[in-house]
Amino acid sequence: MRNAVKDRLIKGNCLYQKKVMEGDKDINLNEEVSKHPILFLTCIELRVDLFQIFQLDPGDAFIFRNAGNIITNDVKRAIYLTVFKYDVENIIVLGHLDCGMARLRTKELLDILPPEVIGSLSDNPKYPFLDLIEFFKPFTDEIRNIKTQVQKIKMMRGLPSIINVMGMLYDAKNGWIYDLEESGELETVDHFKFRYKDLVKYKKDELIGFLQTIQNNQVIEKFTSRNTSNDPVEEKTSFEIEGISKEIFNKEFSLKNLNFSIETPNISIPKLYLPKIKVNIPSIGKYGMNKKEKQ
Repeated sequence: MRNAVKDRLIKGNCLYQKKVMEGDKDINLNEEVSKHPILFLTCIELRVDLFQIFQLDPGDAFIFRNAGNIITNDVKRAIYLTVFKYDVENIIVLGHLDCGMARLRTKELLDILPPEVIGSLSDNPKYPFLDLIEFFKPFTDEIRNIKTQVQKIKMMRGLPSIINVMGMLYDAKNGWIYDLEESGELETVDHFKFRYKDLVKYKKDELIGFLQTIQNNQVIEKFTSRNTSNDPVEEKTSFEIEGISKEIFNKEFSLKNLNFSIETPNISIPKLYLPKIKVNIPSIGKYGMNKKEKQ
């Protein structure tokens, strides 16, 4: 007898087969190479939904997940295969704030893991701490971890020089993606928190510019359609070329109606106290220094 989980999966596959038989244009059973030459290495965290975050479709990119987006031998195997067999040119290490691996401690592992599991991971059951750390690879800072994994990929032997390796940080609380290079060379999570308001302002300005460009293109498109007597020639817009869906391009946006009331976290920023400095400025009369200063 099937359990509830298996039953749900089988029903889901039946719905998928229904779409296949109906010739759903979004389903391609023969596609082996991703639409874009990208490989993501990201975390198993459920909030990191790449299809939503980047508005991707199935088949747009290769995705590899593990706990903490850590470079392991299995990840290296995936990198070599996707680069040399499927022509991947961009590798993105995508970490996220509030990662469980950054909070994981050895004591917690000892509490949650059964003795037989600990025994299988360590030859020294009395002092298994180092073996557990080596196996689970916890870290303390999400940004430092991303940078470490990026460097490990860049040091892999034999990768072509054209391969772009990038590090990005996802904030699941507001949905923003931060490029660690373009965001002012962020070094640590504390550094990120200190600059949080400036970073969010930069992202909001980026969004306004994006939406303004869409509005401008909509105005041009309407003007062109009104002043063209011949049938319009179908041409791909710049947004379609960049992979942005036509639905987004055709949607009417109004910058005036945008609400940017983004809640910022409570971050304690140390105040700087400057000593009071008394400056004596000589008085200047109409014809230069006063009489006392002349003497």
